[in-house]
Amino acid sequence: MNIASLFEDEDDLHLFGQLARRLGLPELKDKPTSLKGYDRPKLKKKLGNVVKTDWERIVLVLDADCAPSGGPERRWKEVLDAFRAAEIEIPGDASTEDGLIHDLADGRRVAVWLFPDCRSEGAIEDFVLQRLVPDGDALLGHAETVVDALPSRLFPLKYIQKARMRSWLAWQKRPGLPPGHAVSENVLTVSETRLGSFAPWLRRAIG
Repeated sequence: MNIASLFEDEDDLHLFGQLARRLGLPELKDKPTSLKGYDRPKLKKKLGNVVKTDWERIVLVLDADCAPSGGPERRWKEVLDAFRAAEIEIPGDASTEDGLIHDLADGRRVAVWLFPDCRSEGAIEDFVLQRLVPDGDALLGHAETVVDALPSRLFPLKYIQKARMRSWLAWQKRPGLPPGHAVSENVLTVSETRLGSFAPWLRRAIG
């Protein structure tokens, strides 16, 4: 099966691959595309290039981000606009609550996920911290406390979860592993229950 995949950045790409592996799903054979950061014109351009290839499925994984420049409502609109510009019409009433899965008349499939859960503001870091950190972990609360107590915060508030996640990962046996590698080394915990609606979406997206 020819699966064309686009990811917001490398962390999303690698985490996606490791979670798919844990669910026993096939690896992406075709080279995934990283947007290297979300940008609306870039998304339209990359998606326009993808639809010219011999694809059977398109998988798109982005962060919802936060208002006013992002958020799930705004991001979903931008995604649907990008597909429309690429001459793939997705009905406006298509459900996006648990990730978008839309089958075209010719049998091809479009799948889109917005981290953390397709409904809330946030990003991959929220997904990792809320769902994959082991139960009873003592360091997560400390990471939150340390970041919140910084005497001078140089990064924008919208990146606070990124700072918390990176701080927590910096204190593991191998400090500073990216989220995908943290899954492969069992620093993060994965199960069907933990993944929530992401698991059935992922199965339909590439299974």
